[in-house]
Amino acid sequence: MNGYQVIKITEKAASEFMEKHEAMGNIGLGVWHYGLLENDNLLSVVSYGTPCFSVKRTLIGKISKKFGCKIIQLCRGGTVISSPKNIASQLIANANQMLYKENGNLIIVAYADPEFGEVGAVYQAANAIYLGQTNPKNQSNYIVKGVWLSGWDVRKKYGTRNFDKLKKIDSSVKKFPLTPKYRYLFIKTVSTLTNKIHRAFSDYRLPYPKKITENLRKLASNG
Repeated sequence: MNGYQVIKITEKAASEFMEKHEAMGNIGLGVWHYGLLENDNLLSVVSYGTPCFSVKRTLIGKISKKFGCKIIQLCRGGTVISSPKNIASQLIANANQMLYKENGNLIIVAYADPEFGEVGAVYQAANAIYLGQTNPKNQSNYIVKGVWLSGWDVRKKYGTRNFDKLKKIDSSVKKFPLTPKYRYLFIKTVSTLTNKIHRAFSDYRLPYPKKITENLRKLASNG
């Protein structure tokens, strides 16, 4: 990390950066934001928030409860395209550690979206656990008033995901049913717990997917 600095940044700074350097152009459900700077210039930003899924009936939720870990989701990440290689994964590794120091034992969930040509390369470079693809059930993304939003963003902002009600808000609203995403985990806990949690996930851990074998189109993205 010579020459670079990772700091906590404001929601405003994160939002402005994501508008320029993130595929969906926003911070999503992000609450905590971190940036990697070089000479006071932001090269990469990552935003974290509460999980976008119900944790009670999930494997992740059961294991987090067993070991007393909080679940946090890595919601958005963006990097200046001309940045040196591995800047995004360096930021994630450092931001994860800062979150752990601020919040205690954590399981951090992150997703990569093949619809944007992502396979999760930045998570792989940061040594995440890969758990395979999600199985979305009747979930969608939306474009409302020209802004691309997740279903959770839409409910948070407009109080509903009912399409007829959304059409009254924006007659040109568009709905895009979700496709499976690649799911990753980071374990940030005290050393006495880390190996135990890794073992708990060992039967579900899968080899990393690769773009060349996943047949993903190549986009100007960081994933």
